[in-house]
Amino acid sequence: MWEQAVKPRVFVLVASFSLLAEHVPTVVNLSM
Repeated sequence: MWEQAVKPRVFVLVASFSLLAEHVPTVVNLSM
């Protein structure tokens, strides 16, 4: 039962992390 609650959170965490990783170089370039 707990897997149904944990898996979506892990998926969202990974998705947001990968999305953030894509935008980090752009932010660094703009700040520099």
